[in-house]
Amino acid sequence: MPPKKRKGRRKKRTIDEAVASSIQSKLKAACTSDDPLKFFKRFDKDRSGSVDYDEFKKMIRVGLKITKEVLPDKDIEVLIKALDDDGGGTLDLEELADFVERGTATFNDGG
Repeated sequence: MPPKKRKGRRKKRTIDEAVASSIQSKLKAACTSDDPLKFFKRFDKDRSGSVDYDEFKKMIRVGLKITKEVLPDKDIEVLIKALDDDGGGTLDLEELADFVERGTATFNDGG
């Protein structure tokens, strides 16, 4: 009988601290120059009260002008998991506001 293959543990992806800080700064600036609720609603296309992956990606790319080179698409998923306090897979205004105020201190383990 051949030996069992061990599944390699995949390293959990994290967001670079400098990138997270840049996103936080850009979100803060966007919310300072515009009403935070108005900025959020601009990307909450289905008016659900939260932004899903596609809506958040558009917020990052269009609203904050953060390129794929700075924050690859796969890292947007990691960022959502880190900011998603209730585990719903989407981000609401309170979760984003918490990130704007406290930065990476708001990150959870995405588990």
